[in-house]
Amino acid sequence: MKPTLVTDFKHHPRWLDDLSEGLKSFSDPFRPLIIWVRDKQLRTSDLPLAQLRALATEHAIELRWSLSHHSASTHGEWIHVPDDQHLRDKSSADAQRRIFSCHCVAAGRRLLEDEAADQILLSPWAQSISKAPAQGTLDRDEIVSLSRCFPGRVSIISGLTPEDEAALRHLPFASLCFMGSVNLDLGYFLERLQACAPED
Repeated sequence: MKPTLVTDFKHHPRWLDDLSEGLKSFSDPFRPLIIWVRDKQLRTSDLPLAQLRALATEHAIELRWSLSHHSASTHGEWIHVPDDQHLRDKSSADAQRRIFSCHCVAAGRRLLEDEAADQILLSPWAQSISKAPAQGTLDRDEIVSLSRCFPGRVSIISGLTPEDEAALRHLPFASLCFMGSVNLDLGYFLERLQACAPED
């Protein structure tokens, strides 16, 4: 299970520079990562696309994109689709590999049953680290049950820390997505994430 780091270039303009510097600080190659280029408030042309591609190539990082930035994706890269039926329908023409954001476990199950080639991202797993609580969290037992029914097709986000990944590693999640804990201190986050990496 590769961890996913979620970008926030709007509030952290040095996000990519800090990630690059953080990865270079380790003497051994860093564990495999995914970057989800989220930043739905920014235009695709305002994103550091060349730098993203260069960093991804250097560190074997998998890139994923919000639907609003699908034009920057290359063949085979996953596209994150917001929890909106109109956008889900529209995305069928824009993306070949889709991850549907979902805020309801039952709705997520229906999507997994109806869209056999796609994945879902369930939220919130826990209260957000960086935002004031806006809603209750989803039932974790239901999420875990769903992940076992559809192994490798369910990701989770909200309130996650590197220590959570170590605790949840035995479950068949596709990925754990980190946003708030990344942006609090990216360098410290990387240290903790590497320390929690599974042993070879």
